Amino acid sequence: MGLMSRGEFEALSKEEASILSKDGFRLQGYYIEPHPGGRKVVIIVHGYTANHGFATQFIRLFADEGFNVLLIDQRSHGCSEGRYATYGYYEREDLDAWIDWVRRRVGEDTYIGLHGQSMGGGTVLMHAGMDPGIRFIIADCPYSDLEKLMRYQLKDLNRVPLFPFMGMLDRKLRRRAAFSMRDVKPVDRIREKDVPLLLIHGGKDDFVPTSMSVKLYHAKGKGIRRLHIVADAVHATAYPTDPLGYRGAVYQFLAEVREQECRERLPENAAAVEG
Repeated sequence: MGLMSRGEFEALSKEEASILSKDGFRLQGYYIEPHPGGRKVVIIVHGYTANHGFATQFIRLFADEGFNVLLIDQRSHGCSEGRYATYGYYEREDLDAWIDWVRRRVGEDTYIGLHGQSMGGGTVLMHAGMDPGIRFIIADCPYSDLEKLMRYQLKDLNRVPLFPFMGMLDRKLRRRAAFSMRDVKPVDRIREKDVPLLLIHGGKDDFVPTSMSVKLYHAKGKGIRRLHIVADAVHATAYPTDPLGYRGAVYQFLAEVREQECRERLPENAAAVEG
């Protein structure tokens, strides 16, 4: 339970994978198959300045529930190419390409879920609705709105005046990375989506405020939504701070998703019997 050592990860049987992004960057991933031939896969997406190694802490969490795991290096992180991180704007397209890779590798009927932490949480939320076959999303300490997050981090964390620095920052993003902070609003992506969503956040997170997950929770108007706050956790530490509580929240959520899927299949099964 918890973070794996590099030696433990290296000892795992794994398959190196790579894809080409729509804009021509070679992206790297690692497919771990604790259940050979299994058709349940979770894609785990790391945060800003991290890489797939930080996401290894979640392998056992999902393997114990019967999932095989794809760890990816987001663009401009780890072994993946790329010039800039775009906080989910272009990364959502990269994630969509990884989902296609899973279906080619495992099968078109693969049961796929997403887990993202910090910027990875932003990525999986920005992807919401792009693929109706995604069975669930778990977002750990995500942001609801990139512009609001940058305002908070400049003004409240660093005591930097918003004028002229917010405008300068956004112009720099548009010029160098071809996107605007206003383009990254996960809260708008999930409003009318019915994909089951579990939000997890540290109660003492002062880097991405806990209130952002609360806003995401209240914004989601359709489908299963759950919010789990780990009271004593700071940013991106909810799992190591309370591993049992984290596991419990994830497993309860996955059980609820399965129950809903069973209920939705009942009319189909009844119709098949009558036919």
